[in-house]
Amino acid sequence: MHKSRKIIALMTALIFLLSVAAPAFANTANYSDAIKRVTEVKAMVGFTDGSFRENDTFTRAQAATVMARISGYEPNQAALTKSGFPDVANTHWASDAVAYAFKQGIIKGHPDGTFRPDGQVTYREMVTMLIRVLGYGPDVEAGLGWPLGYDVKGAELGLISAHYAAHPNAPAIRGEVALATSKAIYDIVGANGTKIIFSVYKKQDPATLDAAKKAVAAYEAAPLTTLAQVTAAEALAKTATDAIAKVIDAAERIVLTERVVSHNTKVIVAKAAVTPLAVQSVSAVNGKQIKIEFNKAVNVTEAQKVSNYDVFLQGALTVDEFTTTVNGASAKATGKTVILTLDNGASIVNHSTTNKVVVNKAVGLAADATVTNVSLVDITVPTLVSANATGSNQITLQFSEPVTSAIAPINITLNDGTVALNLAGATYSVTDYTMTVSTYTNLVKGTQYSVKIASGTNVVDYVGYGVVPTTTSFTYSPVAVAPTYTLKSSTETTATIEFSHTVTALLTNASVQVTHTYNNLTNQVTGTAITNPSGDNKTFVITFANPFPPGAATMFMKYATGTVDANKIQDNYGNIVALVNLTVNTVADVTPPTATVALAANSNRVIEITFSEPVTGATNAANYSLKKGTTVVGFTDPPVLVSGNKYALTASDAMSGDHVLEIKEIRDVSIAQNKIVTATYSVSVPDLIAPFVTTENNTTAGTTYFIQDSGTNKNVRIYFSEAMNQTDLADRTKYIRAGEIATTATPAADGKSVNVVFATGGTGNIVMGAMRDLAGTVISGFAATLTNATASNVVLHGVTTAVPTPVMTQSTTTVRIALNDLVSGVTISDFQVRKDASNWVYPATFSIDNSSGKSVITLVIPTADAFGMDAANVSVRTTTNGLVAEPAANGKNAFARPIHVVETVVVDKMAPVVDRVVFVSPTQIQVFFKENLNANTIALAGNNGFTVNGGTLTSAVKGVANNVIVLTGSGFSASTTVHYNGSTGMADVNGNLLAAFDRTTALTAATLAIAKNAGADRFDITSNFQYALNLTAIQTAIDAVHADISGTTGAVANNQITFTATVVNGAVAGAVAATTITETGTGAVINIATFNIAAPVGAPAAVEIN
Repeated sequence: MHKSRKIIALMTALIFLLSVAAPAFANTANYSDAIKRVTEVKAMVGFTDGSFRENDTFTRAQAATVMARISGYEPNQAALTKSGFPDVANTHWASDAVAYAFKQGIIKGHPDGTFRPDGQVTYREMVTMLIRVLGYGPDVEAGLGWPLGYDVKGAELGLISAHYAAHPNAPAIRGEVALATSKAIYDIVGANGTKIIFSVYKKQDPATLDAAKKAVAAYEAAPLTTLAQVTAAEALAKTATDAIAKVIDAAERIVLTERVVSHNTKVIVAKAAVTPLAVQSVSAVNGKQIKIEFNKAVNVTEAQKVSNYDVFLQGALTVDEFTTTVNGASAKATGKTVILTLDNGASIVNHSTTNKVVVNKAVGLAADATVTNVSLVDITVPTLVSANATGSNQITLQFSEPVTSAIAPINITLNDGTVALNLAGATYSVTDYTMTVSTYTNLVKGTQYSVKIASGTNVVDYVGYGVVPTTTSFTYSPVAVAPTYTLKSSTETTATIEFSHTVTALLTNASVQVTHTYNNLTNQVTGTAITNPSGDNKTFVITFANPFPPGAATMFMKYATGTVDANKIQDNYGNIVALVNLTVNTVADVTPPTATVALAANSNRVIEITFSEPVTGATNAANYSLKKGTTVVGFTDPPVLVSGNKYALTASDAMSGDHVLEIKEIRDVSIAQNKIVTATYSVSVPDLIAPFVTTENNTTAGTTYFIQDSGTNKNVRIYFSEAMNQTDLADRTKYIRAGEIATTATPAADGKSVNVVFATGGTGNIVMGAMRDLAGTVISGFAATLTNATASNVVLHGVTTAVPTPVMTQSTTTVRIALNDLVSGVTISDFQVRKDASNWVYPATFSIDNSSGKSVITLVIPTADAFGMDAANVSVRTTTNGLVAEPAANGKNAFARPIHVVETVVVDKMAPVVDRVVFVSPTQIQVFFKENLNANTIALAGNNGFTVNGGTLTSAVKGVANNVIVLTGSGFSASTTVHYNGSTGMADVNGNLLAAFDRTTALTAATLAIAKNAGADRFDITSNFQYALNLTAIQTAIDAVHADISGTTGAVANNQITFTATVVNGAVAGAVAATTITETGTGAVINIATFNIAAPVGAPAAVEIN
């Protein structure tokens, strides 16, 4: 009875095993791997034509031979001359193998004593033989025996295939034999605890094994630092694998293979490290989200910055038109994938095909990656996945994709409307695919609630498909545990904390008090300094005005005394958060920012600079210098912030060719304000713009040529928008007027114009043939018909982006004049300059620059006539005789037209210059400029972009005079260095920005010495100032105070002010009581303090120095 039950149980188990056995040989139609494995160890062989014939049946003699081979049999063994079967003669090709298999107990033959070698082996017979080879035969025989015992054991070992399970007594095909044999050899541990593969062969050719070992060693020793080295290592891996395949000894082969496999892991890791990050694909997930797949895992920090992506969406009506750039509202990075969720006002048009995504190289790419033709075909209707309570009066509906509604959602009820919902206050999360709705009454613990979305709801996905009507239920189980929080990250001035679940009553909560380092008010902020950038109500950023100290510091968090529970941080279930202190470890930022530079897509004017971190000074054009060769390229406007840490710099004109951009004086926003290392960056600009005929100032497209206004009108000039191919310009056959080909054509040096001469004068139209610019782009509208205009006098260059200021100062003795044509023959008597309505003066020297295709003349004024730093009331003109403003007597263009500059006010383009930096005291330093600053560009409080090295700076503000900045602090000395970062917009009265500078004080405040002159009836005031003192201002101040004293008018000479007074009997006549002048035997002493003027430190009285 018990044995019957046992057999029934085993048979039931067998039926179950057979029913699930198929997965052991997944994809049984593909035998290639198994065939390779069994042929490598010579367990099975193919046919002479190179085929294996996996679908042919297998004979019993062939099966016995395979079993003999994998169990240690060697051909032609002398002891195996008798098979023991009458139908297997000694001359049979398999007699020795059959004899060996019989003696090993692998085969037993039929009950009639025959073996039937040419009969077809069945699946059951094949598995039986393999089980015996593995050493499990005796146990099976002692148990259920054949065939049931072997069926059970075969299923247990994973040798039962789908073919076996369906037809165990059907003839086995060669592919199935290879599959089962491969598994038995390589994968199954035998009864003796080892695998067959370790004992298949015992002999080995030493040379072959040695070659394999050397190949494996070479692979393991290969360097893996660069991508080229990793690629080379992968080639060595193939060499080693090929060498191992030639090794006969399976044990050796397995050991070597395992070494290769083990090293493969290192190679894979190294390859991931050195393989450049690349974008593999970009696709629209739904109407709101875009998926970006990279070739390897991305840096999560950079990949989740929305500023590193630009999305251009195809318009709903016009193909190939894009809306304004859409910055993703969020970016979520996981491994190789980034999901961009577009901001509130943007969605992807269904069936659009030309959406464009730009991935900034800041995520780790070698260059920005642009993917066009991103399409969306959304045919999936959104569904409600689940509903759950997320608060005592709040439920959250989870959808299959982001959803929204133009107005309050409708046709959504809770418990068929018996529980009222505040649908008008519903909120959506496009990243979480949720809609959150509050109830007007609290939910009841343990109660089951049913959410119903009825037909006709206005909740739709972002391509307009409505949510499928449905009903789902949940049971309200309130959370009883209050949220906790941990420190997620920190910077020098911020700490980011993360709660275990969402909280309320934190933002703008003045009852929440947070401080650091000292548990007092020193560094304290409240909830008003806390933000929730992600909007998840879990992750909050606390910003401090005072930085964390380097190292470990405590961040104290508490509620203000007397805070009621309603004003404390709590979750949606009313659980109040207990505030705890956190430890913040801060590492001072001493790393300077770096920059990457690239030309903006489809532009030949805009350069994009991306900094490695947030910086200051990036919008100050003075911190950039762009050149093509030695030619400086100007900018149209100050640089602008594009997004994140990317800024755009726009050249004043279209560029082409190789340029060099220098970046300097940019600082990060760390406490140390680390300054970028001044460096140059190459910018290669393709020529994208076709040239055109233009006016004399190269600004307006037209079809005009210019002729001399007197004489024969044989001389012609044509202007172009950019430098042209010199060969084209010089080809006279390209210019025809009234059927006449030009006699000569002479290009200007800059290639922007050409002088053409015809043998016959005239004013008819000129037909001009095709012209190319330096990049080979053909001029627009060739052949162009040009009409004439009379050449005029040479005047000032028009105001353009290239020449924004035709007449300007470059120093206190130079005036730069930009003309609208090339001139020659200029002399110093052609120009005059004057200041403050004084006499006109000729320049001492001049220089002329024709490199731009237009003459730029720089006049150098005599030093005695130098003007102030603000260049106030300075004018320039041309003259013939020096008496009136008229055309120049000598300077003319190629048409003999003179330069004519009417009286023009010179524009101050001199940046403010530091005159001196004076150490006044350990608490004060004064910075003097050579001109007044615009007080409106200087903040009334703060540091105004100043820092010091040597001491602590408290403030840097304007002094009494507009050319003085007073630095206040502590620990100053004569060796303190003052730095200005150039980023606050401080400028002179004419708008010229103050550039960044570093200056050491060196100079110290001086004293005044005042004494009665021994040889004359006067008092002398002298100084020990180390710089030019404005003695006139001192004298004027004293005169103003003592206007009632006879003879006190001072005279300034030789760094000395002399005051004269009449002395009667030791007293000054007319002296007032407020002033004490005492005559002694050795001189007189004046108490300057009574003069009521400020005194320098160290003097009995001082004067404010202007």
